[in-house]
Amino acid sequence: MDTSMGTSTLPGHVLRGMRETLHEFQLSDCWSVLHHADKDYSYYSPPHKSYSRTDYFFITHRHLDDLHSATIAPIIWLDHVPIIIMLTSRKQWVWRLNKSLLEDALLKAEIEDQLEHFFLENTPRDSNPETIWETHKCAIRGTLIRQANAISTPERHPRRRGEGIRQGRLAFPV
Repeated sequence: MDTSMGTSTLPGHVLRGMRETLHEFQLSDCWSVLHHADKDYSYYSPPHKSYSRTDYFFITHRHLDDLHSATIAPIIWLDHVPIIIMLTSRKQWVWRLNKSLLEDALLKAEIEDQLEHFFLENTPRDSNPETIWETHKCAIRGTLIRQANAISTPERHPRRRGEGIRQGRLAFPV
């Protein structure tokens, strides 16, 4: 923790542990990455008349290229201030159903079987119906993507070599 007094109230072993954890998970503070030589603070303590940096916004190293800007808002009347970051937008991949997959009778039967088992096994009484609905879409989308991939790369998949589809139901983690 960075303070205007030049010292931290946290013990050294805690600071080391925090640094090791950030390193292990490949996380960096957005503001520090862009302002490595600057000093700015996100908290003011009136009783101690000191500033400190207690608020952070961490980002994974693989997304650092997307970090456009990071600013710490001025301290006006709150004791904590927001850290504002701007990320550049990546083009998102949008999955679209290959409708020709639904013409395959074996695949259609497998999907119907999976849906039946999915809703039997994943519909506890206390579950949010919206969560169940979104989860089932992900599970079936995964099956359809896997099958579309099998069709596009026949050397890796027995179905395209004429060996037929593997029968049986799949378990989907919720």
